[in-house]
Amino acid sequence: MRFITAFVEQSKAFINIVVEKAKVKPAWGIAFVLSVIYCIRFVRVSYGAYDPGLLFGFCVCGSPETPKETIGCSSSPANSHILAFGIDLVMTVFVVIFWCKDRSEKKENTIYIANGFIILAHGILHWYLQQQSNPFGLPIINCYSDLDDKTESFGYIIFGAFSFILGLIVLGFGVGFNKKTIGGSVVFAAFVVFLTKNTDGDLVLPGLFVVVHPLCCFTGLFSDVKNFQNPFIGQLFAVCTLVGISELSVCTSFFKAIGGNLWYDVTLHAAVLASLPYFSGPEVRAGHVYRRVR
Repeated sequence: MRFITAFVEQSKAFINIVVEKAKVKPAWGIAFVLSVIYCIRFVRVSYGAYDPGLLFGFCVCGSPETPKETIGCSSSPANSHILAFGIDLVMTVFVVIFWCKDRSEKKENTIYIANGFIILAHGILHWYLQQQSNPFGLPIINCYSDLDDKTESFGYIIFGAFSFILGLIVLGFGVGFNKKTIGGSVVFAAFVVFLTKNTDGDLVLPGLFVVVHPLCCFTGLFSDVKNFQNPFIGQLFAVCTLVGISELSVCTSFFKAIGGNLWYDVTLHAAVLASLPYFSGPEVRAGHVYRRVR
């Protein structure tokens, strides 16, 4: 009984802290609420509550024919995966441009490299998902594939490792690299794998990004690192989360017709670009940062 009472009290105290942080950082507060809704929608999809019409976890559009399970993207050379790849290449170039334009005495090169890696790796993933062949002996997805048990098991190992790295990047740059950050990243990776384990691999990739949303929003709310003090990042992240919710909710009826998952990449990586050190310097963002909450 004491344990339950203590847990309830600690939960109330934590909620009060979150509310106070959200008052100071309203964009991140809204993004956090949306991220929780996003997770709930994803859990419902992963447990078969409804079928949102996704292909391998993505809302995929294409031309001249619409991609589908039976033919994948075989008749859709112009599809949202290859378009997202192109957008991500352009945004990676922008990371390099902003690095070159950064006139800080001590450039934060690690952040530029990490953000560039995240965008480029995401783009390469989209390129790979719509390939109908490859010279590396990797599984052919072609926008949709039923993975065999061996491939799925190996894929989860790679997926778990990538989840850990992503969690480490988000938490590390937000609150600092330490034992708690490493432990939190391990817990994050384990939770993502557990959440997607019953989907036969179909929702592995979107599962990673769904769960990283509340992680990013939590970091944005509580971090005093200057890169998170730009309110525009929180606003973009709120829009990105809303796009993700739309992908899980109205893919077939609406979202696929306007580009599908392409818009998730556009909004997500716009937020990543906005978090670059170039935009957090006083000469760039003077007067447009949050006051700190102690």
